[in-house]
Amino acid sequence: MHTVIRLISQTKLPFLLFGILTINLGVKNLPAKKPGSITLLGQLSLPDSIAAQDLWGYFEPSTGEEYAVVGYVSKRNFPEGGFVLVKVTDPSNPVQVAQVHSGSGFDVKVWQSYVYTVNGKETGTGTIVDISDIESPRIVGSFPSAHNIFIAENGYMYLERPGLRI
Repeated sequence: MHTVIRLISQTKLPFLLFGILTINLGVKNLPAKKPGSITLLGQLSLPDSIAAQDLWGYFEPSTGEEYAVVGYVSKRNFPEGGFVLVKVTDPSNPVQVAQVHSGSGFDVKVWQSYVYTVNGKETGTGTIVDISDIESPRIVGSFPSAHNIFIAENGYMYLERPGLRI
């Protein structure tokens, strides 16, 4: 199955909100409450060897550019993976600007100019990637992995793991 990123809009607004960015994983029909209200704005094919798993947005304040951070896992070596940075400022022309094999990409989140990734398991490591140079991201750290992560407005990151730990 071929992974395709599709940018869609349910409005006539001239800008893209990351909340309406979707990943198409082979689904042919997109259900809508009002048929015809969804418009395909653009798409970008990803390599066949990866499966998109998560999606987050990043706004680069110094340039005004908008990016999609697409977490992926390897189809050949799960849970290995990483993420792809896709420039979506012009939604009719999404452009892949970088790919980072961070070792994990099951869940991705952005805080300031850093991407945090986890592998979806409670073993292994999560990765911290500096994207301040968007075309040359650098892995700068790691932390215990988890199934999911959440970063609050105050910058605290919460790891979702099985079981209760006090």
